[in-house]
Amino acid sequence: MQEGLALMLFKGLVRYHVNERGHYYSAGDEAATFVDHMQSDYAKRLNIAAQWLAVFVEPLDRNQLRDLARGQFERWSVEFQSRPTYAGEMR
Repeated sequence: MQEGLALMLFKGLVRYHVNERGHYYSAGDEAATFVDHMQSDYAKRLNIAAQWLAVFVEPLDRNQLRDLARGQFERWSVEFQSRPTYAGEMR
């Protein structure tokens, strides 16, 4: 993951920021061009989902967005903890 992130930083797809609140990443100058060239069905569906998400979260303030993200991560962590093993059993 670190190598992939380093490559995206190097190619201008991602920007790294540090401020008083911590470290974060954002889209780089080349991100839109890169995404526009993706033509698979999956990439097209992902683009539609990303546009929907941007419209959905735009009116939220920082606290509402944090609460939304925290709720999703909690739900996902439960799903990942109870995944089937190679024999089909639930862990």
